[in-house]
Amino acid sequence: MTHRLLTVLALVLFGAVSAAQGALTFSGTIGDGAAKIQVHADANLAAPACQAAFEAAEAAFRADGKLGAACDKALATLRAHGCGQAIVECGLVVAAGDAPPNAPGWMTRVGFGTPGYRMMMLPIANQGLARAAADPLRLTVTAASAEQAAALARDVATLGRRAGRAKVEATEGARLYLEDPRFRPLFDGRTLAGWTTKGGRYDGEAVWTVERGAIVGRTGPNGEGGLLYTEETFTSFVLELDVKIEHPFDSGIFVRMVPDLKGAQVTLDYREGGEIGGIYSEGWLEHNPDAKAAFRADAWNHFEVRCTGFDFRIEAWMNGEKIADYALPPGSPGYATAGLIGVQVHGGNPGEKAAYFRNVRVRELSVFGDAYGGEGWTDLVDDELSAWEKHGQQQGYRVVDGELLFPPVGDGHLATKEDYQDFQLRLDFKHSRMANGGLFLRAARDGSNPAFSGCEVQILDDFNWEAVTGHKLKPWQFTGSLYGSVPPRVAALRPIGEWNTYEVLYRGSRLAVALNGKLLYDVNTHALEPEQGAPFAERAPAGFLGLQHHSPDHVEGDASFWYRNVWIRRL
Repeated sequence: MTHRLLTVLALVLFGAVSAAQGALTFSGTIGDGAAKIQVHADANLAAPACQAAFEAAEAAFRADGKLGAACDKALATLRAHGCGQAIVECGLVVAAGDAPPNAPGWMTRVGFGTPGYRMMMLPIANQGLARAAADPLRLTVTAASAEQAAALARDVATLGRRAGRAKVEATEGARLYLEDPRFRPLFDGRTLAGWTTKGGRYDGEAVWTVERGAIVGRTGPNGEGGLLYTEETFTSFVLELDVKIEHPFDSGIFVRMVPDLKGAQVTLDYREGGEIGGIYSEGWLEHNPDAKAAFRADAWNHFEVRCTGFDFRIEAWMNGEKIADYALPPGSPGYATAGLIGVQVHGGNPGEKAAYFRNVRVRELSVFGDAYGGEGWTDLVDDELSAWEKHGQQQGYRVVDGELLFPPVGDGHLATKEDYQDFQLRLDFKHSRMANGGLFLRAARDGSNPAFSGCEVQILDDFNWEAVTGHKLKPWQFTGSLYGSVPPRVAALRPIGEWNTYEVLYRGSRLAVALNGKLLYDVNTHALEPEQGAPFAERAPAGFLGLQHHSPDHVEGDASFWYRNVWIRRL
């Protein structure tokens, strides 16, 4: 096959590889894709060498269809012609030879511009590089050869972020650069903005700095330890970060830190007898004597910590391998349902040693994570509304494509045919402008007001209600409030037309409610003094669940509320 070769001075960016000063650039094709070779050599030597390299690569690609192997073949051909200072690029695959003169390597772009991730120019030499996309992931892999890099990139795209990372980490010399738009950064790489040393359970006087794009923690002048916390509160989430610890040093990753309740930590105790990946909270919850053997000394280790549930479950992965999975026994007293995320310097560490944290990102989750819909869960919405009975308004309810629509006018509620006492509940909802409704829990069947025979979690158009009606809402009347009793701790309602998710735990007198993953309250109802309604100890101990609508004339659209994914699990 004849290839058209173009020789230019390299002052352009082609794909992932920046042009090297003084290099000659030759363009051609490999398979159906445009390809480029940069080479430092005499033009009379480089031109025939590149012609031969393109032809060898084309033959290799036709033989097995592997673009990485074809790029490696092109590079091997260039070496055989005395042109080892070269780089071959075709599409998303690169094979790099010897570094250009006076440079550490060929400058190659790593990153896709995903928000929250830095674009980097990485010098590579005698390596392969491959980039891939598998929604939602964007990734770059470097390895010993282009064929190996391309194979690992395919593995990550196929296996997913955890199993794929584990495979890359197990491959000598390989490295993964992963972008996931579901995560957002907690650390900007330059400052400690968004972080604080106060407000958790273990405030202290450790010294925190930012060095070379990493948070660095050291003991204070007198050996003091302490935590660095996020300023933001989290309930359920996945945290990912890179960690490097100088031996001997005791550190940790902390979750749900508040001053007056217990959270927990994933231990990073890199000392003799210490544990990596244990779960600790003012005493051991779960030991982990084995994970430290896989902790890389004097190198970066990638950690992922997943925290879910009102009673937390903590899972941890190190370099893609799962190292911990601990579930707090339900109803364990004294533990926080939400709190700050923290990293630690333990007191008494050697003053010259440090712990380093970089690429700190978080993805917020629903409280129950992906647990709903499994064993023990019941879907309460079907096309016939067979789990429900109508009270008040009888017409206008309909199910369309799995979504339960409420009429835009009138008053009434749907009540479950079964009663519930202790349960987990989750549901998605969205509402129209000026919609007013609520979620009844443990409501009595005696004809009394369900909001006070049991209780009501409010759903309201918070955005327009006061302006349209001229009525000033009480704090316990906004969406998410325990009506008449407890206001939501945060405003988490999404704009009109967007889906929201309620998650509820009702066990005995404990009631915990989250909206869109944000904890609204976790209370002992029997300790409340309601502003409206009887004390909770006098209310029904079990009853129906209800979906209410109380629609004034100004509701806009053909429905007041939409519900979907209404799942319940008895406890």
